Amino acid sequence: MQIESPEQFALDICKFHLVTYYNVVASCQAYVEQTPWQRSGTTHSNHGFIHNPDAVRFAEVQQKRNGMIKISHTIVINKKNK
Repeated sequence: MQIESPEQFALDICKFHLVTYYNVVASCQAYVEQTPWQRSGTTHSNHGFIHNPDAVRFAEVQQKRNGMIKISHTIVINKKNK
């Protein structure tokens, strides 16, 4: 499964893992942050990464069992320009 955006990931968590799976859950609120990662640049390893928080994307999603969805905010902060 391809994750397209932080908003979609938060909605998937609420819908597939909480609201539809557990009968006692009436609503879900999920907060997700996305930051970029870069390859470490080493030639001997293709799975080394360095956390690069130059930009951070936030998403907060609320979903109720009846299907009502609310995306509270989505913000991109470019820390390089600060």
